[in-house]
Amino acid sequence: MFLPKWLTDYIIKHFEGLRLVSQWFSAGYGWSYRVVGRRLFVIVGVLICLWATLDYFVLGRSRNTEERTFDKVMRLRWNEPTASQEIVIVDIDEKSLSEMADEFGRWPWPREVFGDFIEKVNNLGARAIVFDIVFSDPDKFNLSSDARFNEALANAPNVFLPVIRLNAEADRQSKLKVSQIPGIQKLVEQPKDTTVGLVWPAFLPAALTNGNFGTVNLTPSPDGITRDYCLYTDESGYRLPSMALKVAEDVKDVKLEPKQTSIRINWRGRKSTYSQLSFSSVYSRLRRGDASIAALLENKILIIGTTAPALFDQKTVPIATIYPGVKIVANAIDNLISNDAVRQPPKWLSFILAVSFVALLCTLLTLGMRTKLLDKVFGAFQIIFLGVTLTFINYSCYYVDLSMPFYYGLTAYVIMRSYIMAGQQYLKGKGFFKLHLPKKGPFIVSLAHLLLAYRGEDRDKEFVQMQIAREMVRDVTLKTNVRVLVNERPMDMDGMFAKIFENRMFIMHILPGEVDAGEEDVWGHALVKRIQLQLDNNGCKVEVFLESISTRKGVKDAGQVYSAARGLLGQVLIQERN
Repeated sequence: MFLPKWLTDYIIKHFEGLRLVSQWFSAGYGWSYRVVGRRLFVIVGVLICLWATLDYFVLGRSRNTEERTFDKVMRLRWNEPTASQEIVIVDIDEKSLSEMADEFGRWPWPREVFGDFIEKVNNLGARAIVFDIVFSDPDKFNLSSDARFNEALANAPNVFLPVIRLNAEADRQSKLKVSQIPGIQKLVEQPKDTTVGLVWPAFLPAALTNGNFGTVNLTPSPDGITRDYCLYTDESGYRLPSMALKVAEDVKDVKLEPKQTSIRINWRGRKSTYSQLSFSSVYSRLRRGDASIAALLENKILIIGTTAPALFDQKTVPIATIYPGVKIVANAIDNLISNDAVRQPPKWLSFILAVSFVALLCTLLTLGMRTKLLDKVFGAFQIIFLGVTLTFINYSCYYVDLSMPFYYGLTAYVIMRSYIMAGQQYLKGKGFFKLHLPKKGPFIVSLAHLLLAYRGEDRDKEFVQMQIAREMVRDVTLKTNVRVLVNERPMDMDGMFAKIFENRMFIMHILPGEVDAGEEDVWGHALVKRIQLQLDNNGCKVEVFLESISTRKGVKDAGQVYSAARGLLGQVLIQERN
């Protein structure tokens, strides 16, 4: 119904089947417009609110929309938190793999490399050494290298090693008791000591003695994007911390909020990045005894991981499609130390705002708010929703998710605004609602000139005109050889014309040519009575008078109907002007 006029006319003119569809569509819409009217806004509002309630409490379909909105906000924000200068990523990148291949072979390197690295950086005063590399099995072909690594761990209580928590099937096959995990926290007095499936460096006695283990499991959302970081895993009365939590508790006495099981990561990396050094460069400078490297490593949290695509530690996060896992660990540690992980108001607040906003839109339309004012109100609310969300996430660690009121309000607005636009086209006989008269006449075209006299303070012209128009569509019918009434309102004129037509309205009346000429006067007076009754029933303080009826006979075909009506309207303009 909102196709360009030339395309609509072409379709209706050349396709007889679509012309019939258009007639039925026009009649069906006319019935709904006449019978339902503004009550449709209430129906739409109730249906949308019921769907929002069902979705919030049962279906959860809007969850995906909320998550995608969070991703967009993260990418759009202009003021992200500054990456901590205490965290340094020592990157096993493609450069390191290439440069160290001649001496140490292809990856994985002998573990004595990491043992030597640990000793040298600890001599320079590193605060913590965090490995984002899992050491799962001993190197059976180079046991001396493992021994060298274990020796370095024995003298380095600030080294943190990762473990991987396996699934429940692995628990049944495992022989490891939960109580046997070093450093695990007891939650109850007599926990149940069950078996647990872990991938961990059990072959390194020094690592077991230090007990600095943390899980590195990542659980992405159903769409595959990692947004949250799990802080710990509870196992039969014991608590196994994540790597980020273990490091943060050691570096800074971090206290979790009650029932806080995870954090939503407040991402760094688009405007503020962590210091990142190539492993091969750092290691070669350490071996040469380059004293300048100390300024880069002293009192730092060193995270040893990889960004090399060949080692397959790549994830999808809100700010990037491909993001190294080592940077996720860095973000999580930074969030915990800085205490600025993303915080969100309760979900029910967004739900209440969504239902309230939809109810407000429906109420305003039902009460007769003018569409131009409604557009401004709706636009203002949408800007407020977007502005509040962006302001909070840019200048605080709070993410106020207003996607539900934004999208549900938009849905309600589009449906109701489309209904109003369709009603305007219908009442004007345009588009798919245009007149469907026989191709050949003759026709009689009459123009009833009505004068509207407002009583008291009731000056809502748009509401009054809509009530008159609704009364007119009662006579619209599929029988194209009888009269058809449409509404012609020249209310968009400026200057003098606007003043002339301020309290006037025009009804175009089309009759077959063989009708008696005297019928027009009868119709005109009956029309005024019907309109007055309609306005009185709707509480409109308006009196309607029949100013004049202008008639043009002998209109040859349907294409000349509106031309005849415009001619009659021009005559009225001239008379009123004089």
